[in-house]
Amino acid sequence: MRRSDPPPPDMETKAVALDAAAPAPPAAVAAELLDAVVLPTGVPLGGDLIVPGALGRAVAARLPKATLADDWQRPVGVVRSAVELPAGDPRLPATLPDGSPWPAGGGLLCQIAYIEGTADGRLAADSVRRRGARQHYSVGYRVLDAEHKAGVRLIRVLDVYTISPRLERPEAFRRKAAPTPGLEVKDGAGTAPPPLGSADRGHQVRGVRTADGRRGARAALG
Repeated sequence: MRRSDPPPPDMETKAVALDAAAPAPPAAVAAELLDAVVLPTGVPLGGDLIVPGALGRAVAARLPKATLADDWQRPVGVVRSAVELPAGDPRLPATLPDGSPWPAGGGLLCQIAYIEGTADGRLAADSVRRRGARQHYSVGYRVLDAEHKAGVRLIRVLDVYTISPRLERPEAFRRKAAPTPGLEVKDGAGTAPPPLGSADRGHQVRGVRTADGRRGARAALG
């Protein structure tokens, strides 16, 4: 996978939200990888339905950038991996950050190493650790192919550019303009998934991976 190129002028953002000019030195990137399922798929939310498979194809071609408030010039971490989970996958959370049930569809699972050598990176990492499964995220994207049916925009092809932990509580699944020109943002989506092997998906936990790939869990805080 290649890292994101700068987004085009018509990027959108969806929220369910290193120095900007250059990669941060290795010592500034946290060793633990924090997991987040950042956007539901396959169900209509906020007037959009992302067709299953569309997010998987997007992140296979380009890993998104972890940013603050979907602002391309304010990176907060490195997305180490991203994969689209199908509906029913045990790695999907039981609930959204507001406590309502996770929708019937799948979701985009990202592993993010936050850059704690910068103020923005520390702010984002602190929010994720403190809020745990109650952390909201947003996603910045550009739609390449879509059609409207019965008042819903069916998104078949898109590019995903940014993933952002939201510092404020957003309006769930609202589509809005992004700080980065050319993006749409979907607000209010996503949460931490259950730990692997968890029998109780309703238990609010935060998945953690260390740099060597080992998996554990930490209870949600905040």
